[in-house]
Amino acid sequence: MKKKHLIIKHIALIFLISAVIAVIFGYLCIDMVYNRLVTTYTHKITDNAIDLCNIYLDAEEVEEFLNNGTQNDKYDELREDMKYICEISGLKYMYIFVPFQNNKGKYTYKYFITVASDDEEDKIVKAERSLGMISDDICTEQEMKVFRGELENCCYIFSNQYGEVYTWVQPFKNDSGEITSLICADFDNTSIRDSISRNSLIWLIIMTIIILTLLVLLLVYLTKSVFIPIEKISQRMSVYDPDKLFCADEIKSSGEIKEIAVSFEKMSLDMSKYIENIRNMTEEQARSAAELDTARKIQSGIVPERSEINEKLFTAKGYAKSSKEVGGDFYDCFRSGSRIYLIIGDVSGKGIAAALFMAMTKNMLHEKLCSNLSPAQALNTTNDEICMQNPEGMFVTAFVAVIDTDTGEMVYANAGHLPPVLISDKSRFLETESGMALGLFEDADICNQVTVLLDNEGLLLYTDGITEAVSRERKFFGADRLLEKASEKNSDAFSIAEEIHNFEKDTEQFDDITLLSLHINEQNRRILKFPCDTDLVDELKENVMEMIFKSENKIKIMLACEEIFVNIAEYSGAEEIETVLNIVDDKFIVRFSDSGKEFDPSANNSEKEFEELDSGGMGINIAVQTAEKFCYNRIDGRNILKMIFTI
Repeated sequence: MKKKHLIIKHIALIFLISAVIAVIFGYLCIDMVYNRLVTTYTHKITDNAIDLCNIYLDAEEVEEFLNNGTQNDKYDELREDMKYICEISGLKYMYIFVPFQNNKGKYTYKYFITVASDDEEDKIVKAERSLGMISDDICTEQEMKVFRGELENCCYIFSNQYGEVYTWVQPFKNDSGEITSLICADFDNTSIRDSISRNSLIWLIIMTIIILTLLVLLLVYLTKSVFIPIEKISQRMSVYDPDKLFCADEIKSSGEIKEIAVSFEKMSLDMSKYIENIRNMTEEQARSAAELDTARKIQSGIVPERSEINEKLFTAKGYAKSSKEVGGDFYDCFRSGSRIYLIIGDVSGKGIAAALFMAMTKNMLHEKLCSNLSPAQALNTTNDEICMQNPEGMFVTAFVAVIDTDTGEMVYANAGHLPPVLISDKSRFLETESGMALGLFEDADICNQVTVLLDNEGLLLYTDGITEAVSRERKFFGADRLLEKASEKNSDAFSIAEEIHNFEKDTEQFDDITLLSLHINEQNRRILKFPCDTDLVDELKENVMEMIFKSENKIKIMLACEEIFVNIAEYSGAEEIETVLNIVDDKFIVRFSDSGKEFDPSANNSEKEFEELDSGGMGINIAVQTAEKFCYNRIDGRNILKMIFTI
């Protein structure tokens, strides 16, 4: 029953498609070729009719008759001949006229002769358009162009009291080649259209019958070769019995259908093997789940889900949650002396491979930073080592920052990671160079950048699982929402992680979520910015004195600060000097920063003799010797000088 219904549907569909195609094709054929057929057909008949007229009549006779204006036996005989030509040619009317200019300057018809194929109509036109009669109708522009020799002929369709006609106009020339009159042939346009439509319909019916016959034959062939074999295969597929194997010889067909039968036979043989394999796979998955759980616990030891460091000068919090059992995100935060080291990274991919790659990268970066390498040096060195031993072509984005808690100075470098957020009441993204992800190419050429974190400011590092978190409404958490949450009071890694989980509530976690936040606690620190003007040194000295007025070394410290400030103002070529003053325990820390030409005071004066200093540089040398610690760095196009004094 199902097979019959299927065949009936196919037959009905084929007939419907055939009918639609036939109608559309016939309509398009008639519409597209109608005008061309009419033009070609009528032009040919007109040429033949006019050739016959030329046999019975010449242009001089037309002129003679029009000049005399008298009808005679010869005119009547000529009219009978033209009527005969009109009848045998299938014309409706045939007439000869001369354009005649009336008193209004318009050209009308001055008829020489007019005939019609129909006897009744011929009597009418004979009375209305006989020799010398002038019509009130105005000659068309096409007719005048033919009369003036601008066109060889013309044709047009118009309707009048005699019906809708298709008219051809050709010039009538004398022996000298001059146009003396125009000869016109009118066709019944309605009759022509009906004739073409009838012929097209007959042709269309024939083609439709041929197409339907071919389609029925094709349907019979498909039923035997395709439909019935496919139905047998379908029945066996729907009631698969592993104890009763399918045999391809049951199908009497060839080609692709036979190939399907052979494939199904092979599939039925393999099914029993597949069932056994599924059982084995289930056991293997149970073992893999246990191993993944162990890997998750190990990764939790490398990258804790929650970690927190609370100290006098700063507070750091880290959070990590993988979307799968193990993931590729990582963070690290540790302190060495007055420096805090922050690391965050995101390995390409997920699963065990990403977790192993993550552990390797994290340990390498930690080791490099503990060796007193700068963030850029640590990233570049790690990148080169990864590129030498990266058979799977994996890569990792990372951001590394080193913060000096004495001055708030932060040196950082980026390896293709997302820009961190500077946390404050108006949080903003830190401007960073994008850099190249680690593991892609050697010689990444990642550069250091530097900034200063103010009191009560913080830094938020994160991975793309934060901004790309998806809510139940299919909306992203996004960068704008992250800035909004970071600007809230007491915002840190833990609070933002909670916001993310609330945002993703009732949805599956799409990506790993990792955050690392650092807050600089309030200190007795001053950040000053001066134009490069030596006259402003007194303002600097006032700030220094206000902070260390009780110190026994205040004069030496103030003198050292004055010498460095004046040296920068006079020789650096910078436009601005940034100065940070801070007291930590019994230490007074001073940091100068400018964008002038590179100059290391300690390198230029440490080996000079006293007599050489007398000619210049003595003040800088005093500053170097007075400071307990004197450090110079050139970072991100800036001179950074740090001095530590005991107060």
